[in-house]
Amino acid sequence: MTTLNLVGATVPDDAKVPGTLSRWVALFEQVFTVVGAETLNGVIIQNATPDPSDQDKAWVKLTAGGAVEGWYRFNGDWIAFPMVIPTLDSLPASPQAGQIVIQGGAIKVYQDGSWTTNFTHAGATADRPSSPATDYLFFDETIGRLLRWTGSAWTTNDGCLGELKLLAGVSEAEAITRNPGWAAYPLAYDKFLRIGGGDIGDGSTGGRESFDWKISREYFEWGTGPGTDGNLGTDNVHIDGNQGTTVVDSAGESEPDSSNNWQDTFTVNTVPPFLGVIMIRKETN
Repeated sequence: MTTLNLVGATVPDDAKVPGTLSRWVALFEQVFTVVGAETLNGVIIQNATPDPSDQDKAWVKLTAGGAVEGWYRFNGDWIAFPMVIPTLDSLPASPQAGQIVIQGGAIKVYQDGSWTTNFTHAGATADRPSSPATDYLFFDETIGRLLRWTGSAWTTNDGCLGELKLLAGVSEAEAITRNPGWAAYPLAYDKFLRIGGGDIGDGSTGGRESFDWKISREYFEWGTGPGTDGNLGTDNVHIDGNQGTTVVDSAGESEPDSSNNWQDTFTVNTVPPFLGVIMIRKETN
C-alpha cells in the first residue's frame, strides 16, 4: 500500500508570519513536500500477475498480444470484476463492436455490423475458423449443428465419447459429414441394423435372410422281419438319394416310392427383414 508523507523544511529563525492568505499558501509550498507520490498508482496495467505489494490495486490484465483481457481484483486470489450488463429501452444508435446490452428482455451483442441475440458465431462449413481458441463454439449452418473446437478438431456439442447413434436414409459419408467428431462403427457392419458401405431401404433383407437346403444322398438299412402293412417288409430295404426311389419288400417285389424326393431344394429363413441404418460412434469429445 502506498503511503504519502507531508515533510516540512527547516524554517529560518528570522522568518515572519505572512499577513495574507495568499502569502500563507506561498510559504506552505516552500516549506512542505509530499513524499511517496512517485509510487502512487491505483491501477496495474500489464500481462504478468502483479507483485504481492500491488494486491491492493486494480489489475487490468493484458493478453500476450497487448489486448485487454479483463479487470481483476485481489481477494485471496486475482478474480475478475463482475460484469454488469446495462438494460436499455432501445438499442444504442452508435454501438461499438462487441458491445453487450439487455434490451427487450434479451441479451444482445453488436457484432459484424448488427445486433444479434446469438453470441455464437455462425456460418457455412467453409466459414469455420481454422484455428480458434479451445472450446470455441461455431454454429455450422450448412449441416445445422452446433460445433466445438477441441484445440485440434471440430466436434458436435452433443453426445459423449463412445455414444452410438443411428441414422436412416443417408449414406455413410453423409452421416459423417453431418456429425463431425463421429465415425462409422465397424462392429455394427452387416448386423441386423447396419449395412456397411451402402443404403438398404426399409423392410429389406439385403440378401442375408435365407439359404438353400438340399439333401443330395441318403442311405440307410434296418433289420429283418415281416412288414406290418402286409406289403412292405423290412428285409433289405434302402432308400438312396435318387428321385423316384425304389422300395424293395421281403417278397422281392419293388415299386417306386414317389413320396421321397430327396433332391428337392427348400429355403430356410434365418433373418427377418430389417431396417437399413448407419450406426456411428462419437470418437472426439
